[in-house]
Amino acid sequence: MEISETYWRNFRNLKPRRLSWCSGLNLLTGKNGSGKTNMLEALNIACGWGTFYNAGLRELRTWDSGENATSGNINIICEALGEEKFRSEIIISSRVSARTNKERVSFSELRSRIPALCFLPGDMNLIDGSPAIRRVFLDKLCSALSIPYAKRLSDYKRLVRHRIKLLRMGKSPDITSELMSSIGSWIWSVRLSVVKMLNGYVSNQESSILSAFPIKISLKPGGTPENSDEFSCASNITKIKFLECLDLHSEREIKSKIALTGPHRDDISISIKRDKEVKAGIQSRGQKRRTVVSLMLASGRIMESKLKRKPIFFLDEIFSELDEEARHLVAGALYDTGWQIFATSAENTLSNWRGKVYELKEGDVVI
Repeated sequence: MEISETYWRNFRNLKPRRLSWCSGLNLLTGKNGSGKTNMLEALNIACGWGTFYNAGLRELRTWDSGENATSGNINIICEALGEEKFRSEIIISSRVSARTNKERVSFSELRSRIPALCFLPGDMNLIDGSPAIRRVFLDKLCSALSIPYAKRLSDYKRLVRHRIKLLRMGKSPDITSELMSSIGSWIWSVRLSVVKMLNGYVSNQESSILSAFPIKISLKPGGTPENSDEFSCASNITKIKFLECLDLHSEREIKSKIALTGPHRDDISISIKRDKEVKAGIQSRGQKRRTVVSLMLASGRIMESKLKRKPIFFLDEIFSELDEEARHLVAGALYDTGWQIFATSAENTLSNWRGKVYELKEGDVVI
């Protein structure tokens, strides 16, 4: 699958423009504020994903168009070898809606048609950032692989909020246990299967060369017994096991008034193998970034294998904090994937960038 052409109107600071894209590597360069990240965000939204950093609809309005700006539109034309070309259109007004070939679709359906993933600078904190960052990374991949995942995750989060509200009111949270165990155990099972697939891809030679060391990752389901391999090694987690974990922490939940069991408390352990396994956090900043890129590419390999289509990747400032040798290594690894990739960089200092370069200035591409 590839994005062959785009057009946007009244979106942030981007000038109305029709652009054709390279089927391989596309590099967006320019000074801060030139529109690189905004262009990446437009593409990300048009592929069925949300705005960056939970931006509100008013923030998506063209910056210089005033309070009475008309709604914004993002159009992309996608095509794949042997498949019919189709058009995706995003309409941003009082709400965001999506259409493909003039028929309204849900964003889950749109994501299933356009296998795409986006990685922002914050995702580079996967190694030593908070568990929430690692959960978001995993949820992106799970949502791309499973259409119902995003909806069930949203339903589960509502149940968690309801459970916390009951705990704070001094009421029994048992009314939420049945549904939480049903949805939560399903989410755990999906996450465990995806982590196992990630482990298979990050342990190969390609990943080891890029990250400098072999990587091992594992999922620690939130609220499960400490030092228990029963959950982290399972192929799936049953509803009964989830209920057992809820019972295990029931007294602590009542005292702390916090929901202590479930996917919202998950974490991912990322370690590297030298003479022995150690936490990846001991690496230099450049090595950590290369390790994260290995995880990103492993995600793409999984999507390509499971969906039988080449993914599209959006990478914001992926080359920052890398020395010249590491930049060339990463650029080479991106080229070798054979995927369509959109990356941003403040400067084009890559002599081995085997793709097209677009220079941006004040929201427009300089020809």
